[in-house]
Amino acid sequence: MNHLEVFKFCKNLGCCDICCIRYMGYKKYSVYENSKTFVEQYQDAAKDKILCNKDSITSETIIAENNETGTEIMNVCVTNHNLDIKESEKQETINFVDKIIENYEEKSETPPSKKRRLDVCVSCLGVLQEEFWRDTFVDIKDMILKKGYECKTYTCGLSAPISTILREKIITLKIVEAFPEYDPTIYTQLKDAWKMSFRPKVADFIDKSFDLDSPLLIMVHLDYPDDLQELEVLKKVDPGLFENRNKYKRRFPTEFTRQSVEQALEDVKLSNLMSSGAQLTVRGHAQCVSVVGAHAPVYLGGRYIKLSRNLPQTPWILKNVRVLPNSVEEIIFEPLAKLLK
Repeated sequence: MNHLEVFKFCKNLGCCDICCIRYMGYKKYSVYENSKTFVEQYQDAAKDKILCNKDSITSETIIAENNETGTEIMNVCVTNHNLDIKESEKQETINFVDKIIENYEEKSETPPSKKRRLDVCVSCLGVLQEEFWRDTFVDIKDMILKKGYECKTYTCGLSAPISTILREKIITLKIVEAFPEYDPTIYTQLKDAWKMSFRPKVADFIDKSFDLDSPLLIMVHLDYPDDLQELEVLKKVDPGLFENRNKYKRRFPTEFTRQSVEQALEDVKLSNLMSSGAQLTVRGHAQCVSVVGAHAPVYLGGRYIKLSRNLPQTPWILKNVRVLPNSVEEIIFEPLAKLLK
């Protein structure tokens, strides 16, 4: 299997760098932790291949204009990838460039810089894109501060949009269609890729070190607005499955679950998905809707002697009124709770 061709194919579909790595079958922790450095080899190789096959005619116009702040230089490049370009098309291009120059000269002030639009991955819906992680980092830190966790280590888990399962299926089938030798079972699961890429990055932000065996579990829940709407196509793919689930709503209270979606997609073909209306279009990115922290339970056993009749075993509350100010449970528990945060 040619990894470069798979990388280019996934990129053309609209996948992010980490998803391209996933579909190439990489599973090493170091690859995902340093994904930007790792994909450079494929990006450079792809660029070199394009440059080798590219015949272009480039004309460059440089305009220098002196003003109060100094000299501004504007570069306008016109590239034609077709050697058989018509004369009329050349003239249209020249006129277009002249118009840009005129507009530039008429403006006395530098136009405000536009904010770069971030492309959302068609596979993970932004779950694996570092550009969308900051809000989740903030939510995690706020939760830790609110609950007062003092544990120096952490581990975390992910609840991702279910529609990513459908999208992964579409992409793997498209790759198989383009590269028949591709094994669709080699790709790395979304959660595994997220754990290897996200968890190390959040460590610096929350000032804790990652430890797989940490007693502090941080659970991140991400949601995609069109999640359920996208999954509606599965009713056409496997109508029998979802009709049966609707019949027994008491047994299957939730229409779409990870298990039911995976079951519907088990033996599906790409043509069936496409004819049912499945698409890879993206409307926004997956967003963090909640962060839940949980400390592993600690069992403490021992004996004590209670020498006072005015000290109950547990808080003594009668008709919503506390009878005595303290209890054995509170005396033992409170200092331990502070110690084991």
